[in-house]
Amino acid sequence: MPPDIHSYPDDGFEAIPGRTLLFCLQPIGVGTPECEGLTSYMTRLAREHSLPLRRFVSRLLFRQTDAEPPLCDAKFFRQYAATINGLGTYAASFARTLNTATGRSDLELLTLLPWRGLLASNGNRITSQWRRWCPHCLRGQVLSGIGDVHWPLAWSMASVQECHRHRVQLANECHHCGRRQPVVPRLADLARCDHCRRPLFDLNEVAGMASMSGIAGATHLTVAEQLIAMNDSVEPAAVHRHWVDAVSARIAVMGCDRAALCRRVGLNPRAMNAWMNSGVGLSMDSLVKVLAGMEMSVVDVFGPGRGPRRQPRASADQVSEPARARHTHSIDVRAQAAVLLDEAATATEPPKLCEVATTLGTSTGYLRYWYPSKVALLRSRHLEIQRADRIARAERHHRAVESAVRELRAAGVFPGRKAVEVAVREHGASLIEPRTYAAYLLAFRSMRS
Repeated sequence: MPPDIHSYPDDGFEAIPGRTLLFCLQPIGVGTPECEGLTSYMTRLAREHSLPLRRFVSRLLFRQTDAEPPLCDAKFFRQYAATINGLGTYAASFARTLNTATGRSDLELLTLLPWRGLLASNGNRITSQWRRWCPHCLRGQVLSGIGDVHWPLAWSMASVQECHRHRVQLANECHHCGRRQPVVPRLADLARCDHCRRPLFDLNEVAGMASMSGIAGATHLTVAEQLIAMNDSVEPAAVHRHWVDAVSARIAVMGCDRAALCRRVGLNPRAMNAWMNSGVGLSMDSLVKVLAGMEMSVVDVFGPGRGPRRQPRASADQVSEPARARHTHSIDVRAQAAVLLDEAATATEPPKLCEVATTLGTSTGYLRYWYPSKVALLRSRHLEIQRADRIARAERHHRAVESAVRELRAAGVFPGRKAVEVAVREHGASLIEPRTYAAYLLAFRSMRS
């Protein structure tokens, strides 16, 4: 029996979603360490539409949307495609465009964009420039016949060197032809080599490779897994605030300061100031070191029950040196610093400021604070010496060019640019330098006149 007309909403049928340019494909593994990367999702999407992947990106994806198109040429796919899974401009652009084209709103979770308030987009390389994979995972996906072949986001992170499931070293070359694989393949097939078109795994392999769970970098894998698993639960706008609060609270519990924590984990003592005060992002290596030094995990910092684990306050014997009373230099050291700076400024070969500070057992900041004028004078002496060295080097290069032109002409050889370049390289010169090239033109024209 058909439903009564009064059972429908007052405004008629429920609104039908508008048409989208592409299929609304469901991402794989969101909220788990096995979440696929955006390049993997894009590859599966192109495969569903039976289109070559790079043509799908350059001719279809950005031409029929309002997004600002990147320069999707061969250079882009070769050098910058790896950043699509990262947290920079291309990651945001591709996620936004694919959201619009598919009618979704969650594709940023397939990148590291939720952590742009924590990680540095322009620091050490976050994502790997080449595609890497676990042969066991890839073989299992193909032979199971359940779902599509996909590429976990963790495999795209440069600091991750092993598989999150099998704990084996990630492969980065085809075992048939030995060539590396581009992040965005030409054909929408993640299971085959982009060059020889053979499988990226051994079909006859049964036993797994030796376990690599003890290799260096397991901590990086753990941190990467936790970051990816929390992509859908973290608040990107509050990431930096949560990080600052957690680190500050943990430092207070440990009874030390920022510089002491940085020294403990092998970082620059002032690195923490940039992360905490200026909002500068961390590299993955620095993040792993700081978390290890604080004995905390990503879940402790950004999870629902975030906050440092309370421990008893360290005893006087356990308090680090920076937490005790700071050492102050005596007046004699200050007077000796003035004498050494004066001698350095008048020396024929003046030492560097750091060498003076090492001799005194102080820091360069100490010298700049007490004697700014003397430090400036020493700096001007170094600049004068550098300027004189540049002038002398330019004169030597000019003489080498003139001599090379004369010798080639005497030997009956045309003094072309390539021949002169080869001759002057023995003297450390090169015609790439504008002034050296100008000297070559002058010598060449004088030869013709």
